[in-house]
Amino acid sequence: MDRLGCISVPGLLLQIAQRRLADRSLPVVLVGEDKPSSRILQRNRAAAAQGLRPGMRYSEALSLVSEVRAVTVSAHDVVLARRDIMATLARWRNRRAASFKATGPPRPRG
Repeated sequence: MDRLGCISVPGLLLQIAQRRLADRSLPVVLVGEDKPSSRILQRNRAAAAQGLRPGMRYSEALSLVSEVRAVTVSAHDVVLARRDIMATLARWRNRRAASFKATGPPRPRG
């Protein structure tokens, strides 16, 4: 019988983006494109605590919280993160039989 494992990595795209930042205490929002009119897809706790929310435009968020940082995540970034996760999981099992299914970036609701 084959064994099957499943993991959930909440906010993977935001976690990938935050790895690039030196100061992780800053409010950070994930946007689809690097432009002011882009909508916020996800935000970290610091951004949420200051009232920023998914669906809001980055320009609006910036007018409310001047220190907010907008970040994007490329498909290549996701591939590299998946590779890191798989390498970590491979250390915990004898054979490599896991597969990942990319769901892409979250879509704003509403």
